[in-house]
Amino acid sequence: MDQIRELAGNALFGYSFIVLFRLTGISGILFHPHAENPFFATVVHDIGVFVFYHGFPLAVIALLTSAYLTARHYLNLGLSAGTRDHLDTVAMIALSSSSLLYFLGILVAFLG
Repeated sequence: MDQIRELAGNALFGYSFIVLFRLTGISGILFHPHAENPFFATVVHDIGVFVFYHGFPLAVIALLTSAYLTARHYLNLGLSAGTRDHLDTVAMIALSSSSLLYFLGILVAFLG
């Protein structure tokens, strides 16, 4: 029962994270580049566009790989130990890469 609670908690946290960033993107898109403070409005708008459109697939990849890495001890996929190690390595690389690209995308939108 504790394992199910832990998995559900992690899934809920990850899903809430994506929903929060998606809503942040929507609110960022609503900022018009011609508001009272054009620099701030343009930066927020650009970040919102990235989060809502371009960054969303990266967030989904991060959520899925994080969910796999959290649940891998409880999953019985019938795979050999070598295959499981290879899959774990791929999942860790995908999680790290998607998180890094997401951060760099926001940074480029902020500086651009």
